[in-house]
Amino acid sequence: MISEVEILGKIADIVEHNSEKIFNSILRRIKDFSEKSKIELRTAFTKYLEESFKKHSMIKTILYKNQPKYLYDFFECNDLKLDGDIIDCSNVNNILAISNFNLIVGNGGMGKSTLMKHFFINSLQTCELIPLFIELRNFNDNDNLLDYCYSIISDLGFKSDKKYFKYALETGTFMLVLDGFDEISDCYKNHFRKQLFSFVDKFSSNYYLVSSRPCEQFIGWTRFTKFDTVPFSKDKAIKLISHINYDKSIKEKFLLKLEESLYDKHKSFASNPLLLNIMLLTFDNYAEIPEKLHIFYYQAFDTLYSIHDATKPDGFKRDLKSKLPYDDFKMVFSCFCFRSYIKSKVEFTKEEILEFLDEAGKGVQNFVKEDYLEDLKSAVCLICLDGLNYCFIHRSFQEYFTAVYLKNLDDDLQKIVCRNIIDKMSSSFVHDSVFSMLKDMSNERFEKNVVLPYLSNIEEKLPKYENRIKNFYFYFIHHIEIINIGKNIDNLEFDWLSRDRNVAILIVFNSEINSHFLFFLYTKYCIDKQSTLNLEKLFLKHLNTKITNEMLIKDSALYSKIITETSVGYMIRTISNLYTVLSEKQKNTFSEIEALFN
Repeated sequence: MISEVEILGKIADIVEHNSEKIFNSILRRIKDFSEKSKIELRTAFTKYLEESFKKHSMIKTILYKNQPKYLYDFFECNDLKLDGDIIDCSNVNNILAISNFNLIVGNGGMGKSTLMKHFFINSLQTCELIPLFIELRNFNDNDNLLDYCYSIISDLGFKSDKKYFKYALETGTFMLVLDGFDEISDCYKNHFRKQLFSFVDKFSSNYYLVSSRPCEQFIGWTRFTKFDTVPFSKDKAIKLISHINYDKSIKEKFLLKLEESLYDKHKSFASNPLLLNIMLLTFDNYAEIPEKLHIFYYQAFDTLYSIHDATKPDGFKRDLKSKLPYDDFKMVFSCFCFRSYIKSKVEFTKEEILEFLDEAGKGVQNFVKEDYLEDLKSAVCLICLDGLNYCFIHRSFQEYFTAVYLKNLDDDLQKIVCRNIIDKMSSSFVHDSVFSMLKDMSNERFEKNVVLPYLSNIEEKLPKYENRIKNFYFYFIHHIEIINIGKNIDNLEFDWLSRDRNVAILIVFNSEINSHFLFFLYTKYCIDKQSTLNLEKLFLKHLNTKITNEMLIKDSALYSKIITETSVGYMIRTISNLYTVLSEKQKNTFSEIEALFN
């Protein structure tokens, strides 16, 4: 375990080690840079690192909800994967030795932010670089990345002129830990990407670690080496639970079950650090862990809602301040989650969150938004206070309750709202679990109100060839703006990507085609996800060229290859059959119900 005393001693060494290099960079521009200024700059970096360490080394979790804990009291380090190779992340130098520019990608709950905090702290112990920890969630369209970084370190004690910070960056003595690209609002992501690329070009001698959920845009991050977070093995899952300070008897029973069967039976949950923690929380209330994600979150909420009743050893029951019944409490939270989800909000000022809650609580008798917020934060612990702002304990709860809200809408509203999400939020929902959980909660209604209306709209526009597959193929072809096949595709915006080991097919559709939703349908309804064959051989003569719609229409051999030998073609075949299957399924359902009445 790394102690606070050790770290504080290392901070002084790191600052001293890099001082002369930084001073020389400044002196080349400012000849009268005095000894007093040098001392002040040393002090500024030292103060920042000390305050940043204090902030990022103490963490609240879903288990340690009231009092932050030192990260290494419960931390179990993730592994990362690069091209099939497993990278040990216990030492950040293992990452930095591979590349200066690193992208850490993982799904929700995989512990990316905690891992990034570990990299920051570990670098203080093992590196000679000055680490800067930058949370990206508040980045907006007006921000310059240099100014944004400077404002963050200034808030944590860096009291020195911005020009000195800029000159220091030119020395290549920094490791910038940029946490949460996916938490930037969708409308600002493109601006951030441009800012980042310019920043990296200008200060290329430094080291960069950027974390995010999966995102299509990363195909254009050509300077960055992409690492994927590895789900926890059984051994790591057991080690994590062993570290946790929890009721001894419950923990021992859970560890035994985890070893015997729980991990193997529920690997998708148990291999995710956040969900594993929730599994421990719910273990005492439920004998079995459910297979479905939405049932799991239902049980998690039920546990978190009721856990405040049993926090006292004498059985003292602490009422919720809001005094809302269970159903009303859940309804308000689902409305709040939906409203914040469609606004792409995961962090709020106090004024913002109260405004959202005010709207969500309309019509609920005796609703007091301030009391409800206190319950969310202190009793149910679905919202936490991070500095001056409020945020979800984890975004997965926002996704689950958004799905709950959508499920409870009547048919007409569900059709309208879901279609708006498809049309206006496709780049977001395809990477979260909202629609997946909604489908699992109410499959027939989802197909009737969401899938069939969308496919019906396409069906009306199909050309009339000799078979349905060709109809769909030519429909899509007529809506393609760009198709590019190559080894070094650097397009930054795209709708569909099919990648072999060496070659990728990149497609951009016009606005009439929502390829994100089609991809969602493809992943949910395809019987067998056919792996792409040798694209390099298949498209040899088309490598690194822009293929026109006319070529795709007139070249019958190319059509045949695309349909039969690529994942794009398999998607077209899946979608072409889906409308018929679901329509027939709906007719049969109606016929069965009618027969019951007859």
